Amino acid sequence: MVPSDHSQSRRKVLAGIAGLGAAGLAGCTGGSDEEAQTETATPTATPTETEESPYDVDGDLTVDGDFTGEVASASGVVTVASGVEFDGAIDSGEGVAVEEDAVVTGRVQTFGDATFAAGSTVGGTVEAQNVTVGDEAHVEGGITANGKLTVGKAARVDGTASSSKNLVAKTDAVFNDFVGAGLEAQIGEGVTVAQTLSADSATVASGATLEGGALITEQLTSKADVVFGSNVTGNGGVELGSGNEVQGDVSSKGAVVIGANSLVTGDVSGETVELGSDVTVEGEVSESGSQ
Repeated sequence: MVPSDHSQSRRKVLAGIAGLGAAGLAGCTGGSDEEAQTETATPTATPTETEESPYDVDGDLTVDGDFTGEVASASGVVTVASGVEFDGAIDSGEGVAVEEDAVVTGRVQTFGDATFAAGSTVGGTVEAQNVTVGDEAHVEGGITANGKLTVGKAARVDGTASSSKNLVAKTDAVFNDFVGAGLEAQIGEGVTVAQTLSADSATVASGATLEGGALITEQLTSKADVVFGSNVTGNGGVELGSGNEVQGDVSSKGAVVIGANSLVTGDVSGETVELGSDVTVEGEVSESGSQ
């Protein structure tokens, strides 16, 4: 992954020399003219092409108050020191560490892991292997984690947050766009997701709000007092805790269990459907297993 706007700085260079030629042998003594012609006809090296590194620094780089430039580019780990406000972007070969209360106004891209400490801010998008967003940190762009994504307590992500593997959202984290996980999504207490949550499987803790509902490939399990602002689908099964509210349908190819005192404004369908005491379903209830 070489950042597109920086890759234009690559330059190809010749690593070899085509040959010395007759002029390079001028002034040599000894040997016949025939020997000289033979030597002249044989190149001393074969031209080859190689690429320069796309990074400005070979090794690690620390961005502190003395750093100048619009892009912090290094083949190793790029670190933005605590409290520093860096008006630029980061390209890194091995990883990125943005320390406590530091600010990066541009995008962050790395082949390695990216860590954003408590209170830090990133103004652009983030793309990395594993991404950790610390407590009360803020990412104004989206996040693409090719591994695991962890978002800390009361942290905020304004763009789409996606992980190829597991996603963990801790207490009171806020997501202002879609959230997706290739494997399991663990949504903590009081977490807010403004758009749809999609994952292979998901657990949602008490008091969370999923305004765009949930689209889950396998099992969806929620605890008490969770609000789903749209449809809920868990193809492998759905188990909603007590006091849940679903502003839409609940559907599954497996079993559906809805806890006591919950409200569903749409239909409920599953292979089997079990409703707790004082559950209100404003639409129809259907069981595919009974057909």
